[in-house]
Amino acid sequence: IPLRYRSNHWVPDSRLEQPSLQPTPEPSPGPQPAPNLKIDSNSSLVSQLVRKVGEGYVFEEKGISRYVFAKDLPSETVKNLESKLSK
Repeated sequence: IPLRYRSNHWVPDSRLEQPSLQPTPEPSPGPQPAPNLKIDSNSSLVSQLVRKVGEGYVFEEKGISRYVFAKDLPSETVKNLESKLSK
């Protein structure tokens, strides 16, 4: 490291140092979005139903839980879901 004289002692000369060329870490990829649940009136959603939470429903498929608002589901599907929950 080059040194230069400054007020009675030697100090590293920061003007001559090159910035360290450390590789910048690449941002880690975010969580991959899981495939969307098929929102339809088929019995597949009804069979994946776990419970009702607030204004929507929790479904589980292949170990992945999803929350879907009731307003985003067809009314026939909501009726089928409510029927399953009441059993």
